[in-house]
Amino acid sequence: MPVTRIDGAAIGDGKSGALTQRLTALYWAKHTDPAWTTPVV
Repeated sequence: MPVTRIDGAAIGDGKSGALTQRLTALYWAKHTDPAWTTPVV
């Protein structure tokens, strides 16, 4: 989860940065990778 505010004050422009966006995309990409998932039946 990105930190965009502390005590109500925005950090930077108040949006998640490029690194956080990239890490989030990589995290969710692993959800469709069979090497990193276990089917729930």
